[in-house]
Amino acid sequence: MIYWLWGDLYLAGEEAKRICDGMPVKRFDANSTDLSEILSDLATADLFDDARCVIIDNFSVTAGRFAGKKSDKPREQLLKALETLPDSIHVIFISERTDVDMRVKLAKTLADRAKVSKFETPGWWAGKAVAEFARERIHAAGKQIDEDALSAIVEEIGSDMGRIASEVDKIMLSMDVNEKRISMQHLSVLSGGAGDVFRLASTVASRDLKHASPMLDDLLRQNVPPTLILSRISAGVRDLLHARAIMDARGGANEVAKALGMTPGRAHFAMQDARKYSRDE
Repeated sequence: MIYWLWGDLYLAGEEAKRICDGMPVKRFDANSTDLSEILSDLATADLFDDARCVIIDNFSVTAGRFAGKKSDKPREQLLKALETLPDSIHVIFISERTDVDMRVKLAKTLADRAKVSKFETPGWWAGKAVAEFARERIHAAGKQIDEDALSAIVEEIGSDMGRIASEVDKIMLSMDVNEKRISMQHLSVLSGGAGDVFRLASTVASRDLKHASPMLDDLLRQNVPPTLILSRISAGVRDLLHARAIMDARGGANEVAKALGMTPGRAHFAMQDARKYSRDE
């Protein structure tokens, strides 16, 4: 069986995992592997005729290139090998959307012989689709996420599913064992501008204004939206005011944790920051 998966590489990779589930897998990178090595593997018969998967990453029908060598010969050799492919071998070609040109002979042949799947999200649906993808990944790990935190993640990362998965996993790994809900305060571990915004907000909350000023200048130079910066700092200030009000009423870390949706350990640090400001400030 032949599969051709193209478009979003992360989603294509996930589909390849699903197809190959339970089968031994051999993976080749077309950019660094000579075609002869791939053809040799495809021609190797399994002693017991067991099903197996061969995945060819970074496959470009446009370039016709293997291991940096560009010519028509690799295309012809590959097409010939696919004609005699044993039923027990599942070959999966994975291509970026920029490497697909349906006018090319190899692309036309693959389209005829392979099960083709295109992984691309229409622009008008992208934000919602990415948000649902992130939410499902978080739910699968037994956690929840606040809507404002989810929106901030999507706004920062966009429709790159691979990076969404990586950053969401990073956030969950950074959480305390007993924490079950991702909130805005957890987003400081994000890579890029959004992570820097949350680090700035944390610096302001701890009243380290000496370091906060250059951090703000750097964010503005990165063209991070001022509304994102202001909203996160405002959220941090609201948490401090709430914590301070509870403390003034002789509440402790447990009460602050419950009110702000955090663990007692995080609440302890929030209370420390709240003590650095008067209510008038």
